[in-house]
Amino acid sequence: MANLTASWKASSKYGNTVVVHDFHTYTGANLKPFVTDFKHGFARFLFASAPKTATDVVVLVEEVIKDLDGKVIPPRKTKEVPDGPTKEFHGRIENGKFVASLLVMGKLSDNRNNEFRLTGPEGKNTIRAFIHDPERVSSHVLTVTIRYKVDGKPETFVGTSPLHVRFPLAMVIPKGKATLDTALNMIPRYASHWQSEEPDFRHVEGVPIVVTRNIKRLEPRHFDGVVAGLRQAALNATAGVVALSVGHGGADGQAGTAFISLVPEDNRRSVTGLEAKCRVTQTDLVSFDEPPKPGSVKITPSHDTLVRLNALDRIADALANTPIRRLILHTCNAGNDGAFIQLLANRLRVPVQAQRDFIFFEPQASYYEKDGKATLPRDGKFWPIHRLGSLKIPKKTPPPRLPL
Repeated sequence: MANLTASWKASSKYGNTVVVHDFHTYTGANLKPFVTDFKHGFARFLFASAPKTATDVVVLVEEVIKDLDGKVIPPRKTKEVPDGPTKEFHGRIENGKFVASLLVMGKLSDNRNNEFRLTGPEGKNTIRAFIHDPERVSSHVLTVTIRYKVDGKPETFVGTSPLHVRFPLAMVIPKGKATLDTALNMIPRYASHWQSEEPDFRHVEGVPIVVTRNIKRLEPRHFDGVVAGLRQAALNATAGVVALSVGHGGADGQAGTAFISLVPEDNRRSVTGLEAKCRVTQTDLVSFDEPPKPGSVKITPSHDTLVRLNALDRIADALANTPIRRLILHTCNAGNDGAFIQLLANRLRVPVQAQRDFIFFEPQASYYEKDGKATLPRDGKFWPIHRLGSLKIPKKTPPPRLPL
């Protein structure tokens, strides 16, 4: 009599590792966040051997997810699965093959981001597991347990080879050497260390540094690098999360105007006396986010404002039909002004998050000002995320485009 045994088979070259693929289709004004065109990394459990006949077969798939500190993340409980995210196949074995009769799983989440599939033999029966944000997870392991009866005798098999889940991410950084704003030169060193922790699943995309003091008039060409770089990063981040780490940001909620660096700019005002021309500010966005009301005075944007708005629209076009589901701004403090981040999300047509504190990058670590020095090695492996502002989802109707 053959015992029932099973093993995992992943759809990637990395052995028992699933590489998550999570594609969205964004179509300009027809944007539907979290909906269309998913292509997933998947895994299936294979029955390596089985008795000719077995009854009361139950296949249990269990997840253990750990956060960045190695602590187990509590499972999501539902009415259908009150004890957490254990998925069940019920069935029987006939002529040595598993025949599913019932699938029990938790209630589907409205947020379909970043899910992976588990399929039964021959791919006929599918269950979906909803996973946590990849930038918050250090490990995600699945095991399979099978209970069944042969001639009325209970038997059990527990999978001995766990399945691991990996989440490809991407970071956009300055490319080149800054001579005025030398803080930019630390970001590539940090990004290199970040990538080295999981080189197969982390992508770094460099975009050219703009020398602001050489710009007499802002032109669309000054944004060509970041438009192309963000698209390439989004194509490589199949888990759908891209970090823009190219310079500075600011928002104190009271005085001043919220801004972010859209491209890395080698500029120090104390030396050049010039503003950083490629930065996007709240003033750029707020007057042009809605069509003018009837009878109101139409505001005409300046040339530089028009070029910056055009750059955001070009980025939105470049990110359409890529896996991106979230853009994280690794720029200081901008996340303190939620209205500003909302305006950015509206024009970029993707969900956006930004930091609420000063960020510092060192060759092997990143940390917040309020935290003081980073604690190695953990902080060297992951993005700074625990002071992110709220995620802003773009409104359904995009803001009007302004011709150059």
